[in-house]
Amino acid sequence: MALEHLQINWADGTTTTVLPLLPDTWKFEEALKNNPRWGGLKDNLMKASQYKAFAALQRIGTDPERTRSWAEFGLLVSNVVTADDDDSAPVDELEVDGLGLDTQTAPYTG
Repeated sequence: MALEHLQINWADGTTTTVLPLLPDTWKFEEALKNNPRWGGLKDNLMKASQYKAFAALQRIGTDPERTRSWAEFGLLVSNVVTADDDDSAPVDELEVDGLGLDTQTAPYTG
């Protein structure tokens, strides 16, 4: 599983991109255990990405005014989305001539 950058869109119109790491996921899991009213992980997928972005921003310490608490963070954030990877190759460049649906394959002998 590749690491995904998350883009935090702040209510004031600015954006911040962070890379959540394993400790940020652990911090979210710990928050789930400490807040049973939130429910399980399957009920909190949106909250998971937001909390991991919050934890990553807290860990790197670049924006202490916005990450004093989870409650304050929630008031200041418009949304959190997976950041687009601008370095990825266009789909056309990923295709290889001669490979695809019409490519002959060896018969299954198993």
